[in-house]
Amino acid sequence: MEFRLFDSLGFHIGSTAKVLTEHLNKCFAEAGYPIRKEQWILMIRLTESDGINQRALCDECMMDKVQLTRLLDGLEAMNWISRKSDSDDRRNKLIYVTKKGKDSVEELMQVVQNVMQIGRAHV
Repeated sequence: MEFRLFDSLGFHIGSTAKVLTEHLNKCFAEAGYPIRKEQWILMIRLTESDGINQRALCDECMMDKVQLTRLLDGLEAMNWISRKSDSDDRRNKLIYVTKKGKDSVEELMQVVQNVMQIGRAHV
């Protein structure tokens, strides 16, 4: 049997994920929120575990340290998170979601739910 990339399940899953990601990012922007899917993933994880340390967040979100730091810098610049030194080990940074961050996540949940409905309708 000959392998055909454009007929493979992996290709179709990857293409679908890319289209949904692009649509989600566009919907965030249209709603007035300058974030991307990767930052959204972090915000969801942080709301579930406020005060998590940056190293653990790297592992849980499967991101490298440089990528995570860049994304957190953007969230901190928008005042959605704050980073504080760990009292047990000052090298560690603990990340907390601000009130503005919590309010923004609540508002964006509707955007995400709409995108998910569109995605399900086309599957």
